[in-house]
Amino acid sequence: MKPVFKIMIVDDEMLVRQGIKHLLDWEQEGYRIVGEASNGLEALNLMDEVSPHVILTDIVMPVMGGEKLVKVVKEKYPRIEIIVLSSFSEFDYVRSTFQSGVADYILKPKLEADYLLSILNKVTAKMVAMKPDADPRADQGEAQILQAIEKLMTGYESALDPMLLHSRFPFGQ
Repeated sequence: MKPVFKIMIVDDEMLVRQGIKHLLDWEQEGYRIVGEASNGLEALNLMDEVSPHVILTDIVMPVMGGEKLVKVVKEKYPRIEIIVLSSFSEFDYVRSTFQSGVADYILKPKLEADYLLSILNKVTAKMVAMKPDADPRADQGEAQILQAIEKLMTGYESALDPMLLHSRFPFGQ
């Protein structure tokens, strides 16, 4: 039986959120919409309650935009995958979100059911090794270390909790 992945939708436009909710037969495809928010701060406040596996988020929103949401989620919950939905095709937005660790970037005008489903299936295929019924926030320490190593190897700085780092790498060299 195919596992069920939990999805959170974050967009400041209610019609967009409603459109996404009605775009697919989510349950039949192996997904469940577990929450929605109108900005990044609302989404963060819902995280512990709904424990999504995947977040579909807009970039430009009031209060807290998608760029900041991506950074906070990837720091606190590195196993949660994020797909950005945006009307902006500007390179700076795209580059910034990918540097923060998003799984994919979809332009809203090109958002169609089959396309979104193919991206979701690709993103969740990577997650199958992780038990989808498990809390995606579990084992955060291990995931944070792996993410920090990946950032360092690709030339980016990584701020990692010194206590966590010392627990895994107790020696100076």
